[in-house]
Amino acid sequence: MVEGNDFNVGLFTASGDIAVAGPYVLTHVTTMDRIIKTILAETDPAEVRDGDVFLVNDPYMGALHQNDVAFLAPIYLDGRLAMWAGNVLHHADLGGIDEGVVGFVFDEQPPSESEAGEICVKRLLAGERGHYGALEHAQIVLNVGWFPHSVMQQARTHRVGVSFDVQSMRYTGDRICRAANGELDLEEVFYLRPVGQYSDRQGKKYSYTAEQRSEDLELCRRAAERYRDMLTAGFAEEHARGILPFDYRQHFVVSFSLRAFLHFMDLRAKLDAQEEIRVLCDLMWPHLQAWAPEIAGWYEKTRLHKARLAP
Repeated sequence: MVEGNDFNVGLFTASGDIAVAGPYVLTHVTTMDRIIKTILAETDPAEVRDGDVFLVNDPYMGALHQNDVAFLAPIYLDGRLAMWAGNVLHHADLGGIDEGVVGFVFDEQPPSESEAGEICVKRLLAGERGHYGALEHAQIVLNVGWFPHSVMQQARTHRVGVSFDVQSMRYTGDRICRAANGELDLEEVFYLRPVGQYSDRQGKKYSYTAEQRSEDLELCRRAAERYRDMLTAGFAEEHARGILPFDYRQHFVVSFSLRAFLHFMDLRAKLDAQEEIRVLCDLMWPHLQAWAPEIAGWYEKTRLHKARLAP
């Protein structure tokens, strides 16, 4: 488990003695030298070839228990065995004499989706267990429209377990020209915050008045007209868009693993996050509840809006 650093790596001599140990669980390194020596004792050297990898979790060969899986590879130099490289990682459940994560090792009918969700919460998440790996396999795709460009930029900083496809301004600039011509409302294209009271990141309060907003909307109109005129004059789209206000509205499609979704909510739904991305989280939340209700129920009780360190 990466969360608990329950793994290690090492380099070993040709005979299996420890040469270099990684910085994590040292016991894993001492088990690997025993496994290598067992392999050398029980395997015909003529059958071991460059490129072979030995996968071992047998306690009688040196593994601490079945959950600790070792990958060991012989390294050859000029045709002779020179050293070994290996790693051991503790896997959450591999069966064995104990039934392990109840419901995932079964003989007959697999659990229903709701039962599987309850099992995940009880066996993997509850009580700060922190076994989030199983949540990396479920995927959801969301179609997000009309949010300001700043929200898309923040969302795209999430890269692990997340994929984005963003609407290109190069091929959708016609809507800005239509707004410049009065065929579309300017606020269909550009985003401005509502009139109201706000505070900066240091907590200093300020007002955004109707007069200020009207001035900003006029700037958006003039920028749209300038964009239209530049395209008409033959400027490239990527050149002309440089004069547009930053928060034009944008459309993107995003896919999350369930783990990445929770990570996103940890960072972006917290109460001091930017208002607009919190609105996005509020709109995403019902989809999580419908998709994985048991996980959502656990998350709402333990993590939602609490700004806890993301898993």
